[in-house]
Amino acid sequence: MCTLAGDEPAAKVPRLASIGNQPYAADLIFDPRGSPIVIRAFLIPACALTISTVSLASAAEPNEGMAKTVSLKFEAMPIVTPEAPQQAVPQDDADPATLVARFGEQGSWRWNVQGGFGAEFEETDKRFGLGGLSFSYFIVDDFSIDFEFNGLYFDQPAAENAGGFNFNVLARWHVLARDDWSLFVDMVGGVMETSDAVPAGGSSFNFVAQAGVGISFDISDDVRLLTGVRWHHISNGRTFDTNPSQDSLYIYAGLSFPF
Repeated sequence: MCTLAGDEPAAKVPRLASIGNQPYAADLIFDPRGSPIVIRAFLIPACALTISTVSLASAAEPNEGMAKTVSLKFEAMPIVTPEAPQQAVPQDDADPATLVARFGEQGSWRWNVQGGFGAEFEETDKRFGLGGLSFSYFIVDDFSIDFEFNGLYFDQPAAENAGGFNFNVLARWHVLARDDWSLFVDMVGGVMETSDAVPAGGSSFNFVAQAGVGISFDISDDVRLLTGVRWHHISNGRTFDTNPSQDSLYIYAGLSFPF
């Protein structure tokens, strides 16, 4: 509570206002830190002012010699500071290290695991299987150069079975590319070294050529399944005395991941 000083001679009190012929004074005593401070005005910032009681003498019997008593009650108003609205970080300001290039974007790299099975067109009991790792680099949008490293095993009923290693360079064009799937064509050239002659009567060193079509589609965030079919050719290119060849139907599948 803040109380106005009253009951003093009117001559000692500044006249601030009057109602009829009656003068009024307001000596406001406000002590926030323990030391009296006299504020001779009704300017009170940050407070809600409520006049609780006003005692006035009858207007018919004015008393010029006395100031009137006014009781004032001050209620502190809570100060509310509005919270600043949170601003979304623009996509352009995101950390580039956290961004993953879309599949097929120019300049992006991916790594892949693949496996496949092939059988010769004429003698289908001549089969082979392979599995390996490859890396894709998109030199332009939707066109990649891949580097494949494969292990192979050949089942040859009329000769010794053979195991070996194969390195390929592959060109793949996603002719029809959508956000979550694509249709592509590819061509492959490579070399192969095996533990025995492949095919029988040939050599352990051979060249490999392939061509085919395939499809890719998303199976989870940034992971693609690739599958396709190719013509698969093996021969030594007449680098040895004999040059038997083997042409097979090759079916494969692989998973592709971003770096």
